[in-house]
Amino acid sequence: MNNFRTDYSQPTRIDTDAIKLYLQTLYGYCDGFIPIRMFMEKGVDGTSHYQQLHWIPTSNLDDMHQHLKPLVERGRNFKMGVYVIPGTVAARDQAKASDIINYPCFVVDIDSGDIEASKNYIIAQLGQPSLEIYSGGKTAENVYKRHLYWKLTEPAMGTDITRITSAQKLAAQKIAADPSFGSAHQPIRLPGSIHQKNNVANQVRIANHSAIEYELEELIDSVNNMAIMPGIQVNEKTLGDNKVPMEDMYKEQVYEGADAGETRFEAMGRAIGWSLTRHFEGHWTLQEAWNDVVGYNQTKVNPPWEIDRVKKDFDRIFEIHYNKHGAPKIKKEQVALEGDDWADIVDDDTPLPPEIIEGLLREGEFMVIAGPPKSQKSLLMQEMAYCIGTGNKLLNRFDVPIPQQVVVVQAEMSKAQLSARLRAVKVNPAEKALLKRNVKFTYRFTKVLDDEGSKDVKDWVDRSCGNDLPQVIIFDPLSNIFAGDDENSNVELMKFIRDRIWVLRDQINPKAAIILIHHSNKVNRNQMMENPFLAIRGASAIQGAYDVGLFITKTSEDTQDRRLFFQTRAVMEPKPMTVFYHEGHMCDRGDAFDRDSGVNITDDMSMDRFNQVNKCLGLLFREASKGKYYNKNQFALKFSDKYRLGGASTIKRNLSTLLTQGWIMLFDGEQVGEKIIKGGKFLCIKDMPVWDNDTKGIKTNMTIRPTHFVNGGTGEVQPVGAEELDAKGNVKWMVSEYDFE
Repeated sequence: MNNFRTDYSQPTRIDTDAIKLYLQTLYGYCDGFIPIRMFMEKGVDGTSHYQQLHWIPTSNLDDMHQHLKPLVERGRNFKMGVYVIPGTVAARDQAKASDIINYPCFVVDIDSGDIEASKNYIIAQLGQPSLEIYSGGKTAENVYKRHLYWKLTEPAMGTDITRITSAQKLAAQKIAADPSFGSAHQPIRLPGSIHQKNNVANQVRIANHSAIEYELEELIDSVNNMAIMPGIQVNEKTLGDNKVPMEDMYKEQVYEGADAGETRFEAMGRAIGWSLTRHFEGHWTLQEAWNDVVGYNQTKVNPPWEIDRVKKDFDRIFEIHYNKHGAPKIKKEQVALEGDDWADIVDDDTPLPPEIIEGLLREGEFMVIAGPPKSQKSLLMQEMAYCIGTGNKLLNRFDVPIPQQVVVVQAEMSKAQLSARLRAVKVNPAEKALLKRNVKFTYRFTKVLDDEGSKDVKDWVDRSCGNDLPQVIIFDPLSNIFAGDDENSNVELMKFIRDRIWVLRDQINPKAAIILIHHSNKVNRNQMMENPFLAIRGASAIQGAYDVGLFITKTSEDTQDRRLFFQTRAVMEPKPMTVFYHEGHMCDRGDAFDRDSGVNITDDMSMDRFNQVNKCLGLLFREASKGKYYNKNQFALKFSDKYRLGGASTIKRNLSTLLTQGWIMLFDGEQVGEKIIKGGKFLCIKDMPVWDNDTKGIKTNMTIRPTHFVNGGTGEVQPVGAEELDAKGNVKWMVSEYDFE
């Protein structure tokens, strides 16, 4: 952690440096707009609760601190606190929790009790925060209250936002901090502004900051495993979200007085709402919904509600559903299951549906394009829409027999953003005419795909296409239209695809193919080699649903190339390919995968061994990020029979190869101090970070410099000399840049 400012001698001085650092740290990799709120300070004489709302774009953060300064000055002059939502929204005039599209951090607000003890306890559990902020307020003991931020490696999106905010609430409860950040739109004071509650002015200051980032899953796991802070009195039954998940609700008894964490009233309301949802979606008759509610009341509610009371609530919630969603769908009759014997199936000559993209997509099929953030999923989708609309060959590999009509329900970009994107696509006059007729985009669709949203899409398609039926319907992305609670839930995701996506397709054109753009988690090199499709959110459900899967991801951080993988159900899977974006089009690079990785797989190196050495390099980098360094023996013993690396002797053999090839060099342990044995020579890879023993974090923009290398010809350990340095005095590694993700 690097000390930023601790001087409180000028309590009303606005700190634009702090504003700039804060904005760039949290929002530098976010899309959309940052909501800014201004409230009259509490305890200020003669003021009202007047508030102002502002939105600033993330596209110009380098200069935004100067634009914010007059706003912060106004807040200081009129004694208004300046707050920011630690997340971004898609458009101005949005600020609800449901509007948040990117959430870049994990936040804890420690505003009471023993501030230092709570801070030290949670840091010991979660690691050093990326930002420590003195909020300006003080406790009765005259100790400054703290805001602690742990920056995520990538912003949380979709249902991950709910997961991270739930974890924030749980962590706060375990240390008796403010649980308000269980909501994604909870505002927090802007560093650099002035805190003026009760007419006492103090700066909101950044005390410490660090470049360290955290994986979302690791943070959530750490919070879940964190014990309640000693001395804190918390009812463990009330930790986190008090509501029992719907799938477990029917297993739990609910008692008067909420002894089980949920009141009878709350439980019955949820049971009635869930049963009526099943009815309105066409799964149950009204009688079946009522029978379910009565059964729940009699078996799980202690003591049960009077039946008249239940019926009154049932009718009331029915009316709410009707007013919101319209008339219930009619329950579909059960269709008899059909099948036949082997011989009859073989003799059947029913032709396959026509191909839309040869060897890849047929009429009526379901395709998913998935990948992590910034992998260019939408650009690949755009190229696909262009090729289907014009009849051009896709990626110089897949023929499109005839131009067909495509509609794209895109839920990310505004009209201006979409216009800028499409202007980059180079087209000739003939293609332009085809695209005008055949490819239609929505501007940022802002609803989920519930009954109302589905109707809006159907009406737009009817207006846009007229009497023509689109042959392809594209949704981009799933997370922004998902009408469920948990995008990672296999059950909910499959239900949404079946009851929303497919039903809407049947209403528009039952023969249309569907292309769905969907997020995945980050994939490392090993996962790319083994099965990247397992990184897709809700993977087991969505893999079981699609006919064709495409997975696109970066090959490394220093290239614009993307690796594209295929999964198909009815045809032979195409081989993976390397693609890149050029002049508005996604193009085929044609490189081999082993070249993308930066490792040449020679005749004497099997794929298994390639995976092993690749993992060794990745582990060395990961461990160094935690302040752990190893010599060859230590590393071999530490990771023996782990991560499919083989035994200690196999690991040593692979390390020896990497040392002689120049992938690994050696460094003197004294470079990083007491963390390791002084005087030893330890394994070093390119850009290995330096650990700071004092702050327990990575030293910003510093890497370990190798002191020795293994001579590839003789096998001898030799000091790094002038011949091993380039003109700038940097070590010349014998390999290309390596992607350690």
